[in-house]
Amino acid sequence: MEIAVHDLSFRYKRSEEWAVRDINTHIAQGELALVVGPGGSGKSTFLYCLNGLIPGFIKGDFQGTVTVGDMDTQATPISTITRDVALVFQNPETQFFTTSVEEELALGLENVALPPSEIEQRVAWGLDLIGLTRYRFAPIYALSGGQKQLLALASVVVAKPQVILLDEPTANLDPSSSEKMYRVLRQVRDTLGTTIVMIDHKIEAILESIGTDFRVLAFKEGCLVLDSTARYAFSDPNLTTDIGLRPPAVSEIAAALEKSGHSIGLPTTVDEGITAICRLLNGSTSL
Repeated sequence: MEIAVHDLSFRYKRSEEWAVRDINTHIAQGELALVVGPGGSGKSTFLYCLNGLIPGFIKGDFQGTVTVGDMDTQATPISTITRDVALVFQNPETQFFTTSVEEELALGLENVALPPSEIEQRVAWGLDLIGLTRYRFAPIYALSGGQKQLLALASVVVAKPQVILLDEPTANLDPSSSEKMYRVLRQVRDTLGTTIVMIDHKIEAILESIGTDFRVLAFKEGCLVLDSTARYAFSDPNLTTDIGLRPPAVSEIAAALEKSGHSIGLPTTVDEGITAICRLLNGSTSL
């Protein structure tokens, strides 16, 4: 399901400043878009405009249009939008409604009256996807923070939404749990064709787990200042710094080598960097 945003601006009630201004972008079916930018730049506001929370629930001055598939978020009830557009919050505790892992995965499926056999199949699939099969009957409080976040993701994935929105899902996770989350998201996108829009800033971990096959939407002071491929956004340290992020270390190394007259191209992952440096040492400068 594609997402189209045209001339989007939004200002919260009793605020004189626009949270987002003049946003135009298009996210294709099955695409993964990474939303980045400093705090207060409009990232979460943009995300909540995509599922109708703004302006359906959070009121303010809304201008422009947002369409998800054939749904205009201003004209379509949130209850209808959320059948196809799921949201995963930063803190998984805020979206749990049951006390056990199995019940949490089954709840949404029961609410839409799926047959018991289909619910069983999807619950088993969801547990296998996130690697929590042996915790099926465990209480949620017994899970680690990373396991809880994976459960929150699985609880929406089992419903097979067309779009998944994630608001800094790895902010409270360690590197290992973060990488597991990114790998699961890549698998969901590749196997189900799900459109994914995620706010996150762990650039190196994302690049190593997903590769460069994703879009980057960079926000600054409410404006969309960069809409590009990941390779373009993160291969130039100066550009990455300009959008408020720390460049991948391999990009900084490549830039330093370039200044010293030793070009290794534009690597963005460790594997690409190793390959490029080996080629340089062997007398070839192409990546």
